[in-house]
Amino acid sequence: MNSSQQNLQNIKGFTILEFLIAAFILTIVVGSILLLFKESSSSFSHGKSKVGIYEAGRESLNFLMSRLRTALVNDWENDRINFIGEGRKVKFICPFSTRKDSSDICKLVFYLEEEELKVWLERMGKEGKDYSFPDSFPGSQGLITNVKEMTFEYYDGSLWRDCWDSRKGERQDSKLPKAVRIRIKISASRGTEGKEPIERSFSAITYLENSG
Repeated sequence: MNSSQQNLQNIKGFTILEFLIAAFILTIVVGSILLLFKESSSSFSHGKSKVGIYEAGRESLNFLMSRLRTALVNDWENDRINFIGEGRKVKFICPFSTRKDSSDICKLVFYLEEEELKVWLERMGKEGKDYSFPDSFPGSQGLITNVKEMTFEYYDGSLWRDCWDSRKGERQDSKLPKAVRIRIKISASRGTEGKEPIERSFSAITYLENSG
């Protein structure tokens, strides 16, 4: 019997059962590889979401604190500069620039609208100053989205209060809070498949430089 006939016999000896077993093993191997890849991809996406939430939370808090720190309350040419704080909104005036020789100031409002933290800013020069705040805030810019909770609290030197009003005749007439505490909870834009939605809470306190 020559070699060609032997090879033909070997091929005929490869049964359907053996072929099915081989195909089954191959299917298990490929499926395992795909499962490992999916889990690895999901873990990477989950970790990336955590980093994104952390960065958004810290950056937004740092921005809020840097502005709140320089807030003003003053009588300026018989027109009061006020600080008005609520649980989910704070309105105040501060220097537009942190430079000591800066003469420009700005009006700022931070507030939560649905699940978006927004900021409204109006810069004022030396002429035509108007220290009043409008009823609405057209042109507001979004800082971060997917904000589940946000609260401001105001420290008077002995107690934390959930509101502050420095307008004439009000409880904190002509006064700034000693400090402001900000709490914020942010979630991922969407949950990673197979994992619980990510939510992180952040908290920070800033002391106001111009508080008496």
